[in-house]
Amino acid sequence: MAPQEAKKPSVLVTGAAGGMQGATGRVLAERLLKRGVYVRALVRTDDERAASLRAAGAEVVVGDLLKIEDVARAAQGVDYMFFTFAVQGGLLEASTIAAIAARDAGKRHHAHHSLCLKGIINNSQWCADLLSPSPVSHRHALSEAVFDAFATPTVHLRGAIYHANLTMQFGRSAGASGVIRARRLSSCILTTGCSISLVSLGEGNFITCSHDKAIPIKSSSLQQ
Repeated sequence: MAPQEAKKPSVLVTGAAGGMQGATGRVLAERLLKRGVYVRALVRTDDERAASLRAAGAEVVVGDLLKIEDVARAAQGVDYMFFTFAVQGGLLEASTIAAIAARDAGKRHHAHHSLCLKGIINNSQWCADLLSPSPVSHRHALSEAVFDAFATPTVHLRGAIYHANLTMQFGRSAGASGVIRARRLSSCILTTGCSISLVSLGEGNFITCSHDKAIPIKSSSLQQ
């Protein structure tokens, strides 16, 4: 008898539609679907982006990350949750709601135990720090603490400047002149889409810029 193929996990992907502040959730959903993984895509609006996810095979759920009833409904019956939130107000509320929904998802009325999601992948920030002077970095550190306070195992992805964000900010000038001009950028690590692999620009995995200086790059370096 041939061995049975291992069951692929099901994943709830938040921020699956993508937007102006990034398409991490979108890229992840598309790549998981290509691998045959069951994807439940949580989107804010049922528009053409949601339609394309459906066409690709995702189950699309329309909801708001700041509404517990929406997230709890979306989290029912999946194995994992990928959590990402735009750089705007509400991160701590959304993190708390997601953690509660993950804890309660699939709960059964057993006498001694209950079932919950197997794990959460939290899209955090590379410089998340409770003592950071940056409000964004401080909030991401608090968000990590919220997830860690619950029993659901959580992995925090601390990516730095994503490939899409870099090309959005510097792509036009880089494409025209072949250089990235960064006034206040000291060093950074690039991550492509949702993978944790590093993009190599020049020598090594870092772009290092001194004040008001530009670093030559090759156009192929910006490819995923």
